[in-house]
This record gives sequence, C-alpha cells and structure tokens, in this order.
Amino acid sequence: MKEPSHRWPALAVASGLVLTALSLALAAYSKDLTKEAARAECAARASYLGFLIQRGLEARLDDLAAGPSLPVEIERAWRLSEGAVVEQRGAEGQPPPAWLAEVARFERAPPPGLRPLPLSEQGPRGLRAGTWLPGPGWLVQWDLPALKRALVEPALSEVGADARYRCVLIEPDTRREELELKLRFETPLFPPLSSWNVGVGYADESALRWGLRLQTAVLYLLALGSSLLLVTSLTLFARRERRASLQAQVREQFLARATHELQTPLALLRASVETLQRGSLSDSDRERCLGIVGREEERVTRTVRRLLRYLRWESAPPTGELWRWEPACEVIASALDDARPGLEAAGLSLEVDLAECPPEAEAPCELLRDTLSELLANARKHAGEGAQVSVRLTRREAGVRLIVSDTGPGLGPNPGALFEPWKQGEGAEEGRAGSGLGLALLREGWSHVGGAIRAEAGDPGARFVVDLPPRA
Repeated sequence: MKEPSHRWPALAVASGLVLTALSLALAAYSKDLTKEAARAECAARASYLGFLIQRGLEARLDDLAAGPSLPVEIERAWRLSEGAVVEQRGAEGQPPPAWLAEVARFERAPPPGLRPLPLSEQGPRGLRAGTWLPGPGWLVQWDLPALKRALVEPALSEVGADARYRCVLIEPDTRREELELKLRFETPLFPPLSSWNVGVGYADESALRWGLRLQTAVLYLLALGSSLLLVTSLTLFARRERRASLQAQVREQFLARATHELQTPLALLRASVETLQRGSLSDSDRERCLGIVGREEERVTRTVRRLLRYLRWESAPPTGELWRWEPACEVIASALDDARPGLEAAGLSLEVDLAECPPEAEAPCELLRDTLSELLANARKHAGEGAQVSVRLTRREAGVRLIVSDTGPGLGPNPGALFEPWKQGEGAEEGRAGSGLGLALLREGWSHVGGAIRAEAGDPGARFVVDLPPRA
C-alpha cells in the first residue's frame, strides 16, 4: 500500500502540542479571565447607567433654559447677570445660598460680583446638589428625592433589565454589607451627583460559580484530550518510523537479492547467445543452449512481472471486476497439466483430487493460475526429491477451497511470515531463492476479490489453503 505522507504525523504532533499548551494555559487562567470579563461587563453597564443619568440632567437643564417653567427635579434656580439676580424660579425672593455659590467657585466659573463664603462657613453637602451653567448664568439647586425618583431609578431599571445583572444606587449612608449583592464594579456618578455611587453585580452568583467550575472542568478535559492526542500521535509516529525503517532495510535486502537473481539468468542468456553466435555447434549443444535461453528468459520475465505487479498494486489495489472469471475446475486442470512435467523432472509425485469441484464454480483465471504455479514451484524448490505433492478441492459454505500440500521439510515456526513482502522461507538457499513477492502478491490479490490464502504446518510438510470466493 502507498505510505502516508510524513507531513501528517508531524502535523498531528504539532497540533497536540499546541492544543495541550493552550488548554493548560486556559485552564490555569480561565477563572481570572472570566472574573475579569464579568467585571468588564459590569463596568460597561455602570458606564451606560452614568451616561443615561447625565443625559437626563442635561435634558432638565435644557428645559430650564428654554422656558419659564421649572422642571420637577429642580428645587430652585437663579439666573445672574453682572453679579445681580435677574431671574429666579422657585426661590420666592431668596438669594442663592452660600454653598451654591461655592459650587460655582468649585466649577471654576464663579458668577461676576458673587463672592463665595469661606469654607468654614459652608454647611454639609451630603444631601445637596447644585449646578452652575456659566453660559446662560443659571445657578441650579436640585431636588434630590425627586431626581432619584424621576431619573435615577428609571435608569437603574433600564440598565438592570437583563436578569443576569443587578444595579443598585449607593448613597453616602448605605451599608454595602446590607445590599445582598456582591458588587463586581462600583463607580461614582458625574457631578452634581458625585456623592452617589452605582454598583453592578450578578443577580445569581451561584450560577456564575457553577459556570466557572464547569468551564474549568471542560478546559481540563480538553487539556487531557489534547495530551492523549499528543501521546497517540507520538506513538503512531514512532511506530510508523520504525516500520518504515524496517521496510527500507528489507527492501534493500530484496533489491540486492533481486539484482543477484537477475544477474544469474542474464549471464546465462549472454553466454548461450554468444555460444550460438559462434556457430559450429552440434545439434545437442544447440538444443541445450536454446533450452537455457528459454528457461532463463522465463525466469527473468516472471521476476520482472512480479516486481511490476507489486509496484502497481501498491498504488492501485486490484478489485474483483479487473479479473477474468472462468470455471475453476478447468483453470486448475490446465495449470496442473503445465506444472506436471516440472514436478516429475524434480523427482516429485503429484496427487490430484477434484471430485468435489462443482461445475458452476468460477474463479479469477489469472489469479488462480498464478496461485497454483507459485505453490507448485515452491514445492518443486523446497520439498525435495521423492516428496509427494497433493492438490485437492473441497466444498465450503460459500465457494470452494483449494488445498495444496507436500511431504517436504515444512514451513518453519512462523508460516504467516511467508506472506509478508520481501520475505522468503527460512529454508531458501542461495541460487534457489525467489524474489519474496510471490505469496505476498497472492494474498493481496485474493483479499481484494473476497478470498483468502494462508499457510499451515502439515503433518508432515507444508500445507497451503486457498478459499475461492463465489462470484459476486
């Protein structure tokens, strides 16, 4: 099969490292980050509350300057010009109080001709609020209870419409421990209400605490999952690298063996051709050289064909539709007729039992023929002179089963290793070893058409079992 790119394990490791570090950092700082975010939300609501109240004050002052009426939130007002009172509303002939003149002085725009009283003569300002408008020259004394009812409390209700938050007005005599609210943010209002503070907090602190715990738990789980991903990626990466290293080592060994295997028949071919080119050969010598040419050409062709098939199947595995299906009995009989002379020449006897072969059974012709050719060639190489080779076909629930066995020395302690690419049997001798691809290609081919091939230890000898699938 085609090996996956080296990029993906590296990306998985990098992703695991980044996710693990990020998750641990978030888990460590999530509580502080969430609290800071909650404080920022409360601060934004407090700022919006101050904006609403300031806008309401400006609207009342605009109403005062625009007409003769006095807004209900303003208790008294005096308009001054060149130090003299030219207009008053709600004052009933009373002059501006001294503390209001101090307000004007404090705001750095005292009315001309109005001298504020010394600080020692000022009264308490906790429940008093005044404003000086230098443009039109109005000194304004606010009615704090009316201002609280008509402006501040509606603004508190508007900002606190979200059920998650509560907004409260904190007056100078308010005890914060009696508010039954954990203040997340507190700030004073703009003048002239700077002696009042507004506070914002969560309506349900328990929900926030549980949310923080859940968030922290989720982040720790994410960190754990990222760590597992990292460990898994590193493990898979290490396994893949080890497997790739072993495959490269085995492939180098195979290339060395394949080169040696090709060099031998090519040398025989070259020697036979040179002998034929020299001429003056007897008929027997000519026949011997031609036999060598034919035999070695077949050996080279078979090796090259296996190499090409293996490389092709690595990139595009075969499917059942690519094979030509023919009656299994006919294919087996034809393949046995082709192999019988070679077995007899090697001193092996062949026993065939196809009595249970159903006439309707079909199989991939080329794959089945290659299977018999490979198994019988292996028996000819390794079973030894005088051994018996048996080919038997039996029925099974789905399809038929082909069994090829011999009475040779056997397969060794690990028969399954014979089907790995580039592997050869433990008894393979120098000069008689194959490419190590034949059985691997057979297993690959049968698996892609729905069949299977396996090796078993015979009693004695070797035993190969091929499960032929029914045609889809």
